[in-house]
Amino acid sequence: MKKVFTMVVALSVFLCSGCTVIKRRTEVPQIWTGGHYPFQLVDADPDEYDETFSKITGLNIFCGDITGSSLDDLRPLAELLCENNIKVSIEVGGLYNHVWADECGERSAEIDLATLNKWRDAGGTVDRLFMDEAIGRVTSVYGSGWGSADYPYLTYEEAGNEMADYISAVRAIYPDIEIYLGTNFPNWGWKGEIDFYGRGEDGMFRGDYYIALTDFLDTVDARGEKIDGVEVDNPYEYYTGKGSADDEIDWAARLADLENVVKSRGLKFNIIINSEGGNTSPLLFYFYTMEYIKMYLGNGGAPDTITVESWYTYPDKTLPESERNTLFRTACDVYDFTENFYYEKTGG
Repeated sequence: MKKVFTMVVALSVFLCSGCTVIKRRTEVPQIWTGGHYPFQLVDADPDEYDETFSKITGLNIFCGDITGSSLDDLRPLAELLCENNIKVSIEVGGLYNHVWADECGERSAEIDLATLNKWRDAGGTVDRLFMDEAIGRVTSVYGSGWGSADYPYLTYEEAGNEMADYISAVRAIYPDIEIYLGTNFPNWGWKGEIDFYGRGEDGMFRGDYYIALTDFLDTVDARGEKIDGVEVDNPYEYYTGKGSADDEIDWAARLADLENVVKSRGLKFNIIINSEGGNTSPLLFYFYTMEYIKMYLGNGGAPDTITVESWYTYPDKTLPESERNTLFRTACDVYDFTENFYYEKTGG
């Protein structure tokens, strides 16, 4: 049975022996997870994932895992997640091709709706949409979009208008879906300062994300459409500043500033917690991911969702959760640390 924790601002439990007081500091973030191998769950023994399913809120599934699979392959996974009340976030591109100009939003939505509909037709729930780098794909030559650099890229305002069209199309079919704007934050400058590596003519690679985000969201708001929040991909190494082009910049403080900007707009702030240690071994992924959550929460980070996710080579196993270096063990331990962090114990 899925464990349910009541989310309250302050929960006090009085233990008469010694009058120890345990207080929850604030709402505990949801824990989600995701990675390369969701289909490893199918036909696994429940003992290999029961603890994880009791702790996480949802699973992030990459769009390619859906489009590249048959309905027959998808149904067992969809059924398993539904039976265990595990929500699903589908990771897509959002906006794809600047060459489509004022048709970009509608044509991009057609692509992503085909993915969502296929998952729905397999029996799955569609709870969240995570648009990975939707702004950068259509506004920057460095944004990994589909279109040719021979055509002009969209302005941030134009991209915001296309996003409004996209959201309108998606919510016409999925009115209750939560939509999150993703950003590969280290690839952007911030408030006039360089990106992590100081690339491009102005040293900000894809651009100034403060300006991009502000202009983009202002335009979406003006159109009367709603983005629920921002989800940030900013691995441990970028949080600590290891290997940056400017060691005078406080990269942890930059992430905190982004969090404040997002929340000041009344949006949710979600963070992906992982490490490039996943390029080397599952042990390093686990170790630095755990270091990251400790540092991030200790520095005052207060996200709405923490997603333990890897698109690296490792961990190459989703389960069993009893093995330390699997994705699910990492997710469980991130959950345990986060849950414990949100309680204060004081002697009385």
